[in-house]
Amino acid sequence: MWLNKFISIAVIFGVMWSQSVQAQQLNSAQREVWQTVETRWRAWQAGDLEKMLILYHSRFHAWNRVTGRLDGHDAMLARWKTALQSEKILAVNLQPIAVEVYGEFAAVFYVSRETIKVTSGAGNEEGGLPNVVAIRWSDYLVREKGRWLFVGYNGVPCSQSEPADSPCRLSLEK
Repeated sequence: MWLNKFISIAVIFGVMWSQSVQAQQLNSAQREVWQTVETRWRAWQAGDLEKMLILYHSRFHAWNRVTGRLDGHDAMLARWKTALQSEKILAVNLQPIAVEVYGEFAAVFYVSRETIKVTSGAGNEEGGLPNVVAIRWSDYLVREKGRWLFVGYNGVPCSQSEPADSPCRLSLEK
């Protein structure tokens, strides 16, 4: 029984430690992938769709939470344009959890924390305080012609009911 408890505790600490190490000590391939994620977010914050789109594969897809459909590149572009017309992104904070590289494929898991302000759609700011939105992301990239390109992602909004040690919860409290 003592041995089972010891193994359980060791596994828990091992998982926690490996997540922390992955987030902080990336090898060169992982750093390259993570830099692609950061570049996309900088372009998003700046509202520069052109810079953002060069990071996306032409066959990119993502689930649409509103319609339930799998959206392709063109549908996503329309959604992004609408979002950028209706909100101003004041700040973005990214918290990497794991960056996994499997040859020419990569999976990135992280939490984003965006501070946004709703606008009228014409770039004019409306009244009200900025809103903070935290989302748990899974991004999928492929390396093509030496460049990492997004082929898909999934984002799940964080909630206040997350466990105290959840990366989402920690991101919400910052």
